[in-house]
Amino acid sequence: MVSGRLAVAIRQLLLITLLFGCVALMISSQQSAVYDQAAEALKRLRDLQIANRSLHETAKDLLSNSNQTKELLDKYLKQMNIIEQFTKKRSIILRGLKEENDENLEKVILALILEKFKIDLTSDDLESVERIPGKTPRAIKITFVRFKDKTKIFYKRKNLPKYLSLDDDITTSQKENRKKMDSSAENVFKMGKIVKQSG
Repeated sequence: MVSGRLAVAIRQLLLITLLFGCVALMISSQQSAVYDQAAEALKRLRDLQIANRSLHETAKDLLSNSNQTKELLDKYLKQMNIIEQFTKKRSIILRGLKEENDENLEKVILALILEKFKIDLTSDDLESVERIPGKTPRAIKITFVRFKDKTKIFYKRKNLPKYLSLDDDITTSQKENRKKMDSSAENVFKMGKIVKQSG
């Protein structure tokens, strides 16, 4: 009986040992899987860090290229403004002249120049005469062949009746600059008035 009990106890002990070994093997394999997953996660993290650095460098390059592109664009816009100023140099804008059906603008302008400015010009002295888009009556852009003809007329613009006005044909950039200068001059004038009033 003792040997039977001993055999049962040994079997139970072997079974427990076998069970313990299986559990240890399972824990070990799970631990190995966790380590493998942790190693894979670390590898992915390193890859993401490398990709992040690469994206950061690309963003810096794009920003640098963007700044260079903006500088080039500004340079070209300035050059285009200079070219536009040069092409508008021989032009003036007449405002307030009533529109007529089937009007011959060139003939009307030549007659107006002769009557109001006492300057006798011909069609050969005008490069173009055209109405420009805007409110009615639309303004008239007059482009002269020679700058000196434009200058003579422009400096006698006070000879025009009050309902007509004559302005330089200027670029959008020049218009913006004039507005800024007018605003600054107005502010200085107002400040001068304030000083005079308080003093």
